[in-house]
Amino acid sequence: MKIIYKICDIPGLSWLAELTINHEDIIVYVGKNVECNKQRFVSGVWDGDFDNSDIISAQFACCSGGVLSKEGITIFTPSHLQESLYSIKLKNTFYISNSLAFLLAHTELELDENYYSYEYDLCSALFGVKKQIKQTQLKNGYILTLHRYCNINIDANLNYIETTKSQMKFDDYEDYYNKVINILRLIHKNATSPKRKYRYGMISTISQGYDAPATSVLVKNIGCNEVITFNRPKHYASDCGTEIAKKL
Repeated sequence: MKIIYKICDIPGLSWLAELTINHEDIIVYVGKNVECNKQRFVSGVWDGDFDNSDIISAQFACCSGGVLSKEGITIFTPSHLQESLYSIKLKNTFYISNSLAFLLAHTELELDENYYSYEYDLCSALFGVKKQIKQTQLKNGYILTLHRYCNINIDANLNYIETTKSQMKFDDYEDYYNKVINILRLIHKNATSPKRKYRYGMISTISQGYDAPATSVLVKNIGCNEVITFNRPKHYASDCGTEIAKKL
């Protein structure tokens, strides 16, 4: 089994994998910034060595993609609930992508204009893992499956099993703080690896609230000295974090 890549004129980190039943080859359509080799394709960064193909066991993955195995291929989602993967099965072919728009365009399927719950379905993970919607409908009765916070093991018969990603445990606040800082350092090292074809810098957000300044303090410890804040439209003016940024 091998991966055949087709570079497309699509957003740089988009990808779509196409698997047929009893497949020997897996076709993966990728944007120019997806990191590809014979064993894996990755869109994004993670807290591990860039050369290491064992992304599946990463503590925290800000990426999605796939890794070949003896049994088939494992597709993985990011280690958070803010981003989904989307899949559709049509007869003997299984399609999965990190872009819903790309998936629909590639399969020539459409959203159902008479279905009014897409916003809830696609955002349902924000209400908790147990309340998330895992499938939604498309036009003409087709089904769209959503995959979040999991690894998806797909065999030659297109059967797949989802396994929940491993979760970190913390002994106390100091342990929590040290692990977060260590993960941030590892992600930064991965993102700036000279072996990448596309490397990433660092930028944080800042506001008058708590979360953004706290995050900015953490990433400042690993060398991030640039932030972005908003004072427009008008209702954002009172939340502008310029003065906090200057103090930091």
